[in-house]
Order: sequence, then C-alpha cells, then structure tokens
Amino acid sequence: VACRAGTLAIVKELMSFKDLLEAVDVAGWNPLHIAVHVGRREVVVLLLQAGARPNHRNGKGQVPAELCADNGTYEAIRSFELHQQKTNGRPWDVRIDPAQGEDVVGSRLQYEPFFVPRQPVIRTQQFKKEFQRIGMLIFNRQPGFGLAFLVASGVARDYPVDMSTFLRRSKVDIKQVGNFLGEAFSLSHTIRLEFLNSVVMQNTGVVSALIQVFHMLQLPDDLQKINRLVHGVARIWWRQHERMVKDSKDSSAMPPARASTLGGAETGSKPQLHLSEELKGLELKQYLTSSDVLHQIMFSAVLLHWFMYKDSNGKGTVARKDVDFATWKRINAGIETNGTSIPEHVQQQVYRVISKAFIPELALASESRRNQGDAAAGGGAGAATLPGEDSVALE
Repeated sequence: VACRAGTLAIVKELMSFKDLLEAVDVAGWNPLHIAVHVGRREVVVLLLQAGARPNHRNGKGQVPAELCADNGTYEAIRSFELHQQKTNGRPWDVRIDPAQGEDVVGSRLQYEPFFVPRQPVIRTQQFKKEFQRIGMLIFNRQPGFGLAFLVASGVARDYPVDMSTFLRRSKVDIKQVGNFLGEAFSLSHTIRLEFLNSVVMQNTGVVSALIQVFHMLQLPDDLQKINRLVHGVARIWWRQHERMVKDSKDSSAMPPARASTLGGAETGSKPQLHLSEELKGLELKQYLTSSDVLHQIMFSAVLLHWFMYKDSNGKGTVARKDVDFATWKRINAGIETNGTSIPEHVQQQVYRVISKAFIPELALASESRRNQGDAAAGGGAGAATLPGEDSVALE
C-alpha cells in the first residue's frame, strides 16, 4: 500500500525493516513490482538503493521491468542495471530532489480524475423541494445514489462546486458527508477538494484548521478515509497561505486572524481549548517545508486526540488516556522531507492544545455525535436514518 499510494516519508520509514523489501503478496508481487507498475520513479529509486532485487519474479514469472509503463521509471531501472554491470559493488548514487517531495507520475495520476458532467433527466422545477428532500434522505443512506438522484432530478448541477455547495448548505448527515468525501473515488476526490477549498483556513493553526473543517463534516472511523481528508486539508491550507504570501508582497496589510475564536465561542460548558496558544498562518508555515509535512503532523494530531479520548462518549462524559509529549514527539520523528523533525516548540503547542480538552470536531464517527443542524452548523436535522437501517422514511 505504501509503495502504491504512500508518501515518500512513509516508504522511507518502512524501508528500515529490511524484511519488507522482499515481502510478497498472494500474486508474488514485491514492493518493487508495485512501485514500478504504478510509475512511482522516486519510490523505485529508493527501493533499489535499499537493496531490492530487480530480477525477482512474481507468480507469472515477470520481473519488475516487464510491468513498467512509465519511461522515467524504466530509465531508472536500466540505469541501476547498467551500474551493477559496470561497477563492483559501489553504491548507486541517484539524486532525488527533496523540494519535490512527491513523485511526479504518482501525483499526476492521483490528482487529475476524469469527470464528465451529466444532464438531468427531469427538467421541471415544479417538485424541486420534494426532490431535494428525497435526495437528502437517499444521501443519508447511500451518498453516491443520493447525489445521482439530485443530478437526475435537476436539483443540483453535475459540477463539483454545485455538489459541494449542496453538501455544505443542506441538512444532510455530516457522518455520511465525511464518509463520502473520504472515499478514493475520483468523484469523491473532486468534490472533496472543492468542499475544502470553500473553507477559510487563512491564519489557522494545525488544530484550529482541523476544527474549522471538521465542524462541517464528521471524521469517518476508517483511517484511510481520514488520511485522504486530512491530506486535502493540508493541501488547501498550504495553497491558501501561499496565496497570502503572494498577496502580502502587494500589500502590507494581512488578513485578520480567524481561528482564535474557535472552540471558545460556543456554550459556556464547553472547555476552553486555548487555540491562541498554537502557531497559526504564515508563522506556522515558516517552520514547515511542504504541505506533506503539514499533512503528517495534522494526521498525527488526529490520532493523538483519538487515543487520548477514545473512551469518551461524546455526550459530556470525557474519559482521558494520557500520552506523554516525549512519546508523541518520538512518533513524529523524521517526518520532514529531509529526514529531520518539526521544531519541538511547534509540536509542543499542538500537543498542549489537544491534551487540554476533548474536541468534538476531532471525534471519529464511531464515538461521537449525530448531526443536529445543517452541515455548516455541524449536522442535519430531520435526517435521522443511519447506514444499516432497514428502511428510509420518505415522509
């Protein structure tokens, strides 16, 4: 999985376990077979440098080079083979640009989904409100079918911006919004980025940005879905702050901070999160080299919150399990692109915010609240159907 879709930092971490270099699946494919097949040149280079054998055959007798469809990846394999023939055990030195962070081919395949807008089957506006209500109820059971119905009935146009607006403004189940946007489908990916891009994350920090987003949808209980959502948050956060840097060159006035009011402006019984203590905006960005690093620390923060408060019921009863900062810091070691770590004071501030209080927005679907209002306010009223129920009431 790491060689197919994981970041370079994850691949490097797993490569420290030498036995994994030659581990095979049921079809006889090893990590090198998979990385070559999907065209991840940088991963292929790392595997070959670590000692992966390019002549290993899978269950069909194929060596990795026979599965290659990318010229850059094939050239890397040929370069390694020629080096092996001409030198006597000397290391194969191929430079990987650290600023690039991710392999070009893998990124292009992942972030350019094919999308063809569909036309509505029903064009009348007479029953639009009724169709919208039915579509919402279907969405709360099966999100993909619900969106398809809304498009077919003419309630929403088949464009990412329209579907994103519907998810934000309609009284749909935010648990299902999180589940759908966290899927690996190309449509989910397209709408996910449009949805996240509509959230203002300027001058937010690691925790406050997550709260800003997951106030509008609920974190699924699937780690891969969480990873996709958090990855999208990090990318959009980074893009918005790069735009701030560009705009600041033309104007000395910076946008006002928004995140300081999050977590403390609600009911008086809610614990104060002290989000003002964490680094925000460009002040945070200066300590990170890429959006990938931000993604890693955000994902780590979500997991830290889950571990600390996983025994809480989300209804006022908070059961906390302590994790000391040294342990969490050790988990985050080496996640920078050059193998170094995020400055300790940055991690310390994130840890301090999370350890102070349970944060409902960071609770997973299996342990937290059901929707209570529209998506922009944290949920949907009147859509009380959970996945797995036997029927949907279309009253």
